[in-house]
Amino acid sequence: MAGKNTDRMKSFCRLNMNSFLLSHDRMISYWNEFYRHNCFHYWDYIGRKLFSECFGYTRSMERERKGITND
Repeated sequence: MAGKNTDRMKSFCRLNMNSFLLSHDRMISYWNEFYRHNCFHYWDYIGRKLFSECFGYTRSMERERKGITND
């Protein structure tokens, strides 16, 4: 989504972080099941691009979730 403002979408995902991260986990599982063995590289996978570029996924979100659930 080059050139598109995705700030509202990213904000929504942050407000619903647990559901968002569960969806991210499912996206990775789907890639692993159906594309990994066909030499489709994860970095080129459209699901990864969607989550990182449009929805604002970062690895620090995973650390935040672990910090929230361990309190």
